[in-house]
Amino acid sequence: MGRTVAIITIALALFIPISMSSCGDNAGETSSSVSEVSTVQHTTANDDKMALLAAETILRNAERAQEKYYRQYGVYASSVEKLRNINAKISTRLIVVSGNEDGYEMQVIASDSAHTALILRKDGTRIERVDSNGEHW
Repeated sequence: MGRTVAIITIALALFIPISMSSCGDNAGETSSSVSEVSTVQHTTANDDKMALLAAETILRNAERAQEKYYRQYGVYASSVEKLRNINAKISTRLIVVSGNEDGYEMQVIASDSAHTALILRKDGTRIERVDSNGEHW
């Protein structure tokens, strides 16, 4: 739905200067420029939110696969390939940084405009979900 709104907004932004210029008024060009910038920022923000949600989903699915792997082998998976033996649909964007009997660390680089890294760490009973800036997600 967000993309539909953005497309309609862009279409209107393109139509306004044409209709305003036929009246001889230059004010339409200014409002069109502001409208286009606003639309681009809004679209980027929505795309970024969607990219971050997708990255979170990848990590949550990998977290479940790690727990299943641990139940079967008594150690957490140390590679994506080992997790794929548990869940063949594990994303190719997942990176398993480490895995052993005590815990694991995994990350995904989101396809947002900042290429944010989301990190999931488990150490014993403690689970930490942070981005590359240390902010919790």
